[in-house]
Amino acid sequence: MARRASTRKRRPRNPSLGGGPRTPNYRKLTNPFPPVSAFSQDRIEDIHNNAFVVLEEMGIRVLLPEARKIFRQGGALVDEDTGMVRIGREIIAEALKTAPPEFTLRAGTRERDLEMKLGA
Repeated sequence: MARRASTRKRRPRNPSLGGGPRTPNYRKLTNPFPPVSAFSQDRIEDIHNNAFVVLEEMGIRVLLPEARKIFRQGGALVDEDTGMVRIGREIIAEALKTAPPEFTLRAGTRERDLEMKLGA
């Protein structure tokens, strides 16, 4: 099947747009709207409590011995035979208190850095 040549003509470029391609900085966009929750508050609490159950009762397997040592020093229960680490609620609560409200994820170039802010 042969291709037909397009009969449409290109629109002339608007000189007020500046000739070059636009380069908006999409990494630095900010959302002016308040956060919208995908879950109800009771569902969020259920997810939060279930995460505690996993960390406290089931535990997580930590393969690196040095990491298990750090968890043990922090007060977590560590089983060296299985590599399982169980972390209590109080340890997690204390760790969350020390978390900064905002931080920057650094990229290879500064224009690709990503600002992370609480509630944004």
